[in-house]
Amino acid sequence: MVDKQRVGSWVLVVLIGAVLCAPLGCIGAQGPTFGLWSDVKGPIQGGSGSGSKTGEACSQHWFGVVALGDASIATAAKNGGIKRVDSADYYMTNRIVMGTFCTVVRGS
Repeated sequence: MVDKQRVGSWVLVVLIGAVLCAPLGCIGAQGPTFGLWSDVKGPIQGGSGSGSKTGEACSQHWFGVVALGDASIATAAKNGGIKRVDSADYYMTNRIVMGTFCTVVRGS
Protein backbone atom coordinates (compact mmCIF):
# COMPACT_ATOMS: atom_id res chain seq x y z
CA MET A 1 0.00 0.00 0.00
CA VAL A 2 1.24 3.52 -0.84
CA ASP A 3 2.00 5.80 2.08
CA LYS A 4 0.19 9.00 1.05
CA GLN A 5 2.02 11.11 3.63
CA ARG A 6 5.40 10.01 2.26
CA VAL A 7 4.34 10.70 -1.36
CA GLY A 8 3.01 14.11 -0.30
CA SER A 9 6.34 14.90 1.36
CA TRP A 10 8.26 14.10 -1.83
CA VAL A 11 5.91 16.21 -3.91
CA LEU A 12 6.45 19.10 -1.50
CA VAL A 13 10.24 18.70 -1.70
CA VAL A 14 10.16 18.74 -5.53
CA LEU A 15 7.92 21.83 -5.59
CA ILE A 16 10.11 23.70 -3.12
CA GLY A 17 13.20 22.76 -5.15
CA ALA A 18 11.60 24.03 -8.36
CA VAL A 19 10.63 27.32 -6.73
CA LEU A 20 14.11 27.83 -5.25
CA CYS A 21 15.91 26.93 -8.49
CA ALA A 22 13.67 28.95 -10.81
CA PRO A 23 15.44 32.31 -10.25
CA LEU A 24 18.71 30.72 -11.34
CA GLY A 25 17.38 30.32 -14.87
CA CYS A 26 18.19 27.57 -17.30
CA ILE A 27 18.81 29.78 -20.26
CA GLY A 28 22.58 30.08 -20.40
CA ALA A 29 25.76 28.43 -19.33
CA GLN A 30 28.10 31.19 -20.48
CA GLY A 31 28.32 33.28 -17.35
CA PRO A 32 26.81 33.87 -13.97
CA THR A 33 23.09 33.19 -14.14
CA PHE A 34 22.49 33.38 -10.43
CA GLY A 35 20.02 35.51 -8.56
CA LEU A 36 16.79 37.25 -9.21
CA TRP A 37 18.37 40.17 -11.07
CA SER A 38 21.34 40.00 -13.44
CA ASP A 39 22.81 41.84 -16.41
CA VAL A 40 25.84 40.03 -17.85
CA LYS A 41 27.92 40.35 -21.04
CA GLY A 42 30.71 38.14 -22.31
CA PRO A 43 32.50 36.58 -25.27
CA ILE A 44 31.53 33.41 -27.11
CA GLN A 45 33.98 33.43 -30.00
CA GLY A 46 37.03 35.67 -30.12
CA GLY A 47 38.15 37.77 -33.01
CA SER A 48 38.74 41.34 -34.00
CA GLY A 49 35.12 42.37 -33.52
CA SER A 50 35.69 45.02 -36.15
CA GLY A 51 33.21 43.78 -38.75
CA SER A 52 31.13 46.33 -40.61
CA LYS A 53 27.85 44.51 -39.86
CA THR A 54 26.19 43.41 -36.63
CA GLY A 55 23.50 40.78 -36.14
CA GLU A 56 21.58 39.68 -33.06
CA ALA A 57 19.45 36.67 -32.09
CA CYS A 58 17.69 36.19 -28.74
CA SER A 59 15.79 33.67 -26.65
CA GLN A 60 13.64 34.30 -23.60
CA HIS A 61 12.82 32.35 -20.47
CA TRP A 62 10.08 32.64 -17.89
CA PHE A 63 10.43 31.59 -14.26
CA GLY A 64 13.63 29.76 -15.20
CA VAL A 65 11.47 26.88 -16.36
CA VAL A 66 10.27 27.62 -19.92
CA ALA A 67 12.75 28.88 -22.52
CA LEU A 68 11.95 29.65 -26.15
CA GLY A 69 13.82 31.20 -29.05
CA ASP A 70 16.85 30.82 -31.26
CA ALA A 71 19.95 32.62 -30.01
CA SER A 72 22.37 30.77 -32.27
CA ILE A 73 25.34 32.36 -33.99
CA ALA A 74 23.93 31.26 -37.38
CA THR A 75 20.62 33.06 -36.75
CA ALA A 76 22.37 36.20 -35.49
CA ALA A 77 24.55 36.23 -38.64
CA LYS A 78 21.49 35.74 -40.86
CA ASN A 79 19.63 38.55 -39.06
CA GLY A 80 22.56 40.90 -39.69
CA GLY A 81 23.18 39.83 -43.29
CA ILE A 82 26.63 38.54 -42.29
CA LYS A 83 28.39 35.94 -44.42
CA ARG A 84 31.67 35.81 -42.47
CA VAL A 85 31.55 36.07 -38.65
CA ASP A 86 34.54 37.84 -37.08
CA SER A 87 33.41 37.67 -33.45
CA ALA A 88 30.47 36.61 -31.30
CA ASP A 89 29.46 37.90 -27.89
CA TYR A 90 26.44 37.44 -25.67
CA TYR A 91 24.44 39.41 -23.17
CA MET A 92 22.00 38.05 -20.68
CA THR A 93 19.46 39.63 -18.38
CA ASN A 94 17.33 38.08 -15.67
CA ARG A 95 14.51 40.04 -14.06
CA ILE A 96 12.90 37.94 -11.32
CA VAL A 97 10.46 35.98 -13.53
CA MET A 98 11.72 36.66 -17.06
CA GLY A 99 15.11 36.61 -18.72
CA THR A 100 16.74 37.09 -22.11
CA PHE A 101 19.84 35.57 -23.67
CA CYS A 102 21.11 37.25 -26.85
CA THR A 103 23.97 36.43 -29.19
CA VAL A 104 25.60 39.36 -31.01
CA VAL A 105 27.87 38.71 -33.98
CA ARG A 106 30.06 41.08 -35.98
CA GLY A 107 31.40 40.42 -39.44
CA SER A 108 31.05 41.14 -43.11
